Amino acid sequence: MTLVQLYPVADGRCPCCGRTEPIWTPAAILEAMRAWARQHEGRAPTVTDWRRAQPGCPSADQVIYVFGSFPHARDAAGLAKPKYRLNNCCRRGHKFTDENTYIDALDRKHCRKCRADAMKRLRQRRAA
Repeated sequence: MTLVQLYPVADGRCPCCGRTEPIWTPAAILEAMRAWARQHEGRAPTVTDWRRAQPGCPSADQVIYVFGSFPHARDAAGLAKPKYRLNNCCRRGHKFTDENTYIDALDRKHCRKCRADAMKRLRQRRAA
């Protein structure tokens, strides 16, 4: 059974977004996800990765329309939940090194350089 039979559309348009992209079957979507993972050393795609994928892949909207959510599609494809990158830098890009890192009582990392900058700005505001 194809996606067109499951989700009838008019004029060959995608049922979820209305674009004139190819209509993908659920099996073809799962195979495209597995192929993406093979090309990326076994790493499962995130929805952001999928939106940046090359042409020829089903859109993220189509995947979500067919499977209900991107994680459901990823699970159906038999792919593990992606591992997000480790927190090696603070928001401002300072590396978390032994000298630049302190860990609070809740076991959270903090950047000493950012903290020093914040305290400097606070002292300047208080002095003004």
